[in-house]
Amino acid sequence: MFFILARHVGENGKDKQPLSLPFWSSYAAVSHWVFGAPLCKIVSGFYHIGFYSGIFFLTIMSIDRFLAIVHAVTAMKFRSASHGVFVSAAVWAVSFCASLPTIVFSQVKNESGLSTCNSEYPEGQNVKWKLINNLEVNILGLLLPFFIMVYCYSRIIQTLRVCRSYKKEKAVRLIFIVVIVFFLFWTPYNIVIFMKSLQIFDFFGDCDSSNNLEIAMQCTETLAFVHCCLNPVIYAFAGQEFKKCVRKMLYKLTSYCFACTQCKMLSSAISEPMSSTYSRSSGEPCVTTVL
Repeated sequence: MFFILARHVGENGKDKQPLSLPFWSSYAAVSHWVFGAPLCKIVSGFYHIGFYSGIFFLTIMSIDRFLAIVHAVTAMKFRSASHGVFVSAAVWAVSFCASLPTIVFSQVKNESGLSTCNSEYPEGQNVKWKLINNLEVNILGLLLPFFIMVYCYSRIIQTLRVCRSYKKEKAVRLIFIVVIVFFLFWTPYNIVIFMKSLQIFDFFGDCDSSNNLEIAMQCTETLAFVHCCLNPVIYAFAGQEFKKCVRKMLYKLTSYCFACTQCKMLSSAISEPMSSTYSRSSGEPCVTTVL
């Protein structure tokens, strides 16, 4: 299937950011970079490659659902493992290229006896490169994927209104949750990045505004880091296979309780999460949902 491999690689790719989290946590705690210049570039590269690959693979997953539902017949010949490998390689290559300026300019610098790991731009080009990096994060990390996903899901919703499929709806629901969570956690960070760009042009020149912007940057960046831990939880609790395993486990636990009639009723309810039957008298479909 088209993008199947890309999606699996993409799920792993979004976990590249936690690899850099211990380093940044230590750096924030002691305000001193103790890991050397090579790791400064590597860790910065892991973070930005993880960021870009995460949103790119989410975008690819949305396009995959769009092709599978809106253009199901036409897309069958394109949804293959070989195409998945190609798309995965292309996403990693684009993510690396987008992160290249940060990797090149990340340096360890001695300031007041403490080592820092920051981007150090060539003399006279500081403003230009800061604007380029900020715009790159805003456009590639939020705006472009947002418009692509909005288009894909709007077309998907139109198609499902005409021809409803429960399995398709479940797949779309899972990816939709992942996308919504991504934007909730990363949009505040992108807004602060945009405000940092305005600060370059002295829109927030006073000390109070600068301090508030720095605090906002720390808070939103922490919120963005937390997102790295959420995708496995979302995939687990929104995935049907995981919920089936939980129901089976609960059914086994409650099946040992024979003395309590309510426990028996609970165990039978858990074993049948949702059933669709037809009324013998009317022939009308009757959907019973157990919460």
